[in-house]
Amino acid sequence: MAYDAAQHSIVLFGGLPLPSRMTNDTWVWNGRAWSQLHPASSPPALQGSMVYDAASQQVILLLSQVQSGGIVANEQWAWDGTTWHQLHPSTLPEVIGASMVYDAARQQIVLFGGGVPNGHLVTYMNATWTWDGATWQQRQPAMAPQPRAGAAMAYDSARQQVVLYGGTGPTGAFTDTWVWDGTTWQQQHPALMPPARQQTQMVYDDATRQTTLFSGISATNQEPLSDTWTWNGATWTQLADQGAPEALYESAAYDSDQQAIVVYAAPGAGKTAPSASQTWLWNGSAWTLWG
Repeated sequence: MAYDAAQHSIVLFGGLPLPSRMTNDTWVWNGRAWSQLHPASSPPALQGSMVYDAASQQVILLLSQVQSGGIVANEQWAWDGTTWHQLHPSTLPEVIGASMVYDAARQQIVLFGGGVPNGHLVTYMNATWTWDGATWQQRQPAMAPQPRAGAAMAYDSARQQVVLYGGTGPTGAFTDTWVWDGTTWQQQHPALMPPARQQTQMVYDDATRQTTLFSGISATNQEPLSDTWTWNGATWTQLADQGAPEALYESAAYDSDQQAIVVYAAPGAGKTAPSASQTWLWNGSAWTLWG
């Protein structure tokens, strides 16, 4: 899910609405309702990451797939507001579970981490890649977070840096916080940090000029979390211990027109999944279930 600034709408692609198989449908949120689109061309039904590239005014989608023998063969697509187009860069980061965000200060997409399958095991990576609209380049920062997948990342426009929190590595879930300044990673050492979790959501809130982290699954007892935290560039602050969506399958994006974080919670199996799809809004101080 990503906010398309050129079209003033949030774009949602695919996902896994249990008990069904992976889907490849495209939907848009106009601030009031979801509408399904039927583009002439669509990416395959695969998992991936999606961000809005302000330089090209397109939504960029990086899809991951593992072929026989554990070979990762990814695909890259772009959404122009009407249809999807497959891109064919000479090099693609061949990892699964990487984190991706758009760095507006440097007009680049930043991708970090992920893993490479090896039988029933995963080799975690800590490589940093950037996309300039034409080419992926692996960067060589002087410092980087430990290898991990599934880290939460957001771009802090007030401080012009990418913020990374957590993720999962060979020894379990991380609780560390890092920032990317376009050249290297720097670890932050706040006095208070959100508890370790998996599948958390993190979105920069332009109205409050803070990064908001919420939901996820506790790394301690695997229970759903509904707390909400903010990062102001120096410290984490817990705003609420309850209220955030608890669905296992969520996507989130910041809607600049509404000045709210929009969360889509997919229906599915399990105690953390709603029986029907839900849309939640965060206005900077409270969560509201839409509709």
